[in-house]
Amino acid sequence: MKSASDNIPALYFYVESWITGTQDLTPQQRGIYIQLLSHAQVKNGRGLPNDIVKLSRLSLLCNPDDLTNWEEQKKDLYFILKSKFILKKNDEGVDAYFNERQQKEYEIARKKKDQVLQANEKYNKKRTKNNDVVTISSDSDSDSDIFNTIWDKLTYKRGSKQVAKASLKKIPKDIKSETIIKKYNELCSSVDDPKFVPHFATWLNQARWEEELPSKTSPIDFGIQPKKSHKDYVYAVKKGMRLLAITDDMVRQMKKENLITEEEFKAW
Repeated sequence: MKSASDNIPALYFYVESWITGTQDLTPQQRGIYIQLLSHAQVKNGRGLPNDIVKLSRLSLLCNPDDLTNWEEQKKDLYFILKSKFILKKNDEGVDAYFNERQQKEYEIARKKKDQVLQANEKYNKKRTKNNDVVTISSDSDSDSDIFNTIWDKLTYKRGSKQVAKASLKKIPKDIKSETIIKKYNELCSSVDDPKFVPHFATWLNQARWEEELPSKTSPIDFGIQPKKSHKDYVYAVKKGMRLLAITDDMVRQMKKENLITEEEFKAW
């Protein structure tokens, strides 16, 4: 039985893959293919029915009363099912048609959604009925001391202190305070105007202590920043940050150099 968290209405659509994967299909076959993919997506991982009549109703593009065209489209439907889908049992033990790539993308998206829901549930448990944040752990005084030490040593104290304190609790325990202070202050030193420094909470949430900062431009460069390479954006791809500066070629190069995992590459 699928739960509400399994509902993933959006369909990952990779334009390059679609073009290369359908260039040998006729316009009618491509129409049937995208119809089946769309209906498979709203099935939320249950697959398309193993019923040619139902599939015909879902995918055929002309009036069934026109028997000539109807039979022609059924042939194309059989072809698309055979070449683009596989028949296997779904979670309910029923034979259904699945597109393997779409199914993998669905599982990745579902896991990400589950992680968000679990994080929200965990956060909500820390709140009282009137939505005031309450203290949970007995070592809260120690946590406050650690945060205050970090906060006091920041070059620029950007953003809300309380929001930053909450963000600090979410980062991995193996990240040392010295690393946080050093990396954030390096960022502060790399800009000419404090307004370009991100809020400390935002910086923590994006795990930007992993970011390697480029060296400051020397005066001879006339203020022109050198073009960044794909390596400068590895941290962003790992965090799923869709920056305009990141191209698909950059991401492919990251995968080629094993800078990102196969799952991170597919998620992008």
